Amino acid sequence: MSSVNPSALRALKRAACAVHERWDVFYPHPLLQTLSHRTASSSVLSQARRGRLVLASRSIKGGHSYAPSLSGRAYGAKESAAFSSLAVNYVPATPSAVRAAQFGTVNKRDYALVSVDLPGGNTGKWPGLWLRDNCQCSKCIHSDTRQRLVDTFAIPVDIRPSAVRNLENHLEIEWANDGHVSTYGYNWLSEHHLNQDRSAPETAIFSSERQAMANDPKAYPTVLYDEVMSSSDGVRVWTDNIYRWGFSFVKGCPATPEATEKLLERISFIRHTHYGGFWDFTSDLSLKDMAYTAEGLGAHTDTTYFTDPAGLQMFHMLSHTDGSGGESLLVDGFEAARTLYKEDQEAYRVLTEQCISGHASGNEDVCMQPARPFPVLNHHPVTGELYQVRWNNEDRSPLVDASPEQINKWYTAARKWNEIIMRKDMERWFQLDPGSPMSMSMAAITNSHRNNHSPDSLLTDT
Repeated sequence: MSSVNPSALRALKRAACAVHERWDVFYPHPLLQTLSHRTASSSVLSQARRGRLVLASRSIKGGHSYAPSLSGRAYGAKESAAFSSLAVNYVPATPSAVRAAQFGTVNKRDYALVSVDLPGGNTGKWPGLWLRDNCQCSKCIHSDTRQRLVDTFAIPVDIRPSAVRNLENHLEIEWANDGHVSTYGYNWLSEHHLNQDRSAPETAIFSSERQAMANDPKAYPTVLYDEVMSSSDGVRVWTDNIYRWGFSFVKGCPATPEATEKLLERISFIRHTHYGGFWDFTSDLSLKDMAYTAEGLGAHTDTTYFTDPAGLQMFHMLSHTDGSGGESLLVDGFEAARTLYKEDQEAYRVLTEQCISGHASGNEDVCMQPARPFPVLNHHPVTGELYQVRWNNEDRSPLVDASPEQINKWYTAARKWNEIIMRKDMERWFQLDPGSPMSMSMAAITNSHRNNHSPDSLLTDT
């Protein structure tokens, strides 16, 4: 068994230091362990002395895993006996190479990219393993359920294409070491392009597709009941209204529970909760929640006590006689968040980081809280966009999993948030009428109502 001389070992250490500036992160490195068993070529040592050898790492639980590319193959502990000499594939230690070393393993076997020319002059790049795993042909994807049929882990790790053909309506890839021919629609490839820069710009925390609420109730987003019930285009307009503005009215619905329930089912199945799936009620406290009393409420989102809050909610006033009050309030939670971000970024940060729980415990045999606490403002882990507001001061549980300093910061931030959502220019008041149910996104819109003094009012909720 031959061993590398100390100067060669120090040269490789300096090469690693040139990338990460901390040798202790790499030690003991499998490559250097191998060098104690093998004689390194003079060219490798020469490149190492010039600081051009990049040793890439990737974080794993409990430490680091290392996989330099050796002789065109990925190096691992089981392969150490396969090398009679070292021929390290190196790249210059440029800033981009340093970033690659910090965030992912440079491994030609696992991460070889397949470049695909798309219509319009665009080019997409995907790992071969990803493309084979996501083949869209009928042998790999069930035509009805759209579930995967291919055995992911039977695909060769070093899968590679032998031919890539741009046909008129789709892309076709023939795999060299798999025997399969994959097909992909061009639209599907465009929709599934890889986000190779995972950083999100600061301006992207709010979706550009969300529209601010109009001040005039006559301009509120609306769709006709008959259009929704008779065509898919009507459902598309309805759901698009909710997506863009956070809510939508449906005009011309019969003022009955049966018609309202059928309307809801045009979007999706009805989700059951401890209140049931679809129910009507009056303000008699038979449902033990402040939302079902005659008391006025502050702007809030519902079901914050669920780990996965309800996505959509609909209100339909079936009757309102011999009384006054009962006006409904909507506040655009996303617009309130945007305002908070402009006026107090520290408060915004606190409400996106500090988690807090909620609870529902009014009804007998019911005591619910989420599996874990959540922040008031929730951002998508990939895009960075705000996707959900969870705010209900009445249902909020005491904040205990925080230091006194963090608790005080949360109260300061929550006070600022509450001040914003209570501003007159944020409020949109209107009266629900029989025949015009209102559906809303529970993630984007906070709602409330004024004191209801009508003993005979009947409202459906789901």
